[in-house]
Amino acid sequence: MNKTLTLIDNFWSEADRLQKFHYLDQDGEFCQCTTEKFIRRCKDSKEMRSFLMVGILIDQCIGFQVHDEFKLAFKYPGLHGHSIPDQHPPSWFADNFAMRDQVDWRSVKNMFEILITDTKSWLAKNYGHERVDELKKTLIYKIDMSFEKYPEGILLNHLVEKSI
Repeated sequence: MNKTLTLIDNFWSEADRLQKFHYLDQDGEFCQCTTEKFIRRCKDSKEMRSFLMVGILIDQCIGFQVHDEFKLAFKYPGLHGHSIPDQHPPSWFADNFAMRDQVDWRSVKNMFEILITDTKSWLAKNYGHERVDELKKTLIYKIDMSFEKYPEGILLNHLVEKSI
């Protein structure tokens, strides 16, 4: 869990460093329109884009029954749509015109493997393997519903199948 917590800490350090630009609201959520500016100003934009895409995807797929406790362990930022208070899909980091060519899929793969390994371990330890199975199903559904079918959806679905 140390790698994931270090990545989360790195995110919040960057958020604190860039606080004057007001990218995050008081609840620790991005409006999708501020994400690219935030990523560009980060020390490692490739890693940050991958972290946000994968971390927000996992966070949005955790069941509501355990989400509050999950957020105590894994403090991922949120993402909502411009002027829409609901969750915005993490496919935003790959499928919008400003970011499409910015994604390093090797970095996404590495980030996914780190974050999902620690998430699986935490879920299994605290709630049992049934919750891990639920997470897998929810991830596949969310990927199928929000990411382009090729190449993003295929890669991410492959990572879920391989990792969980």
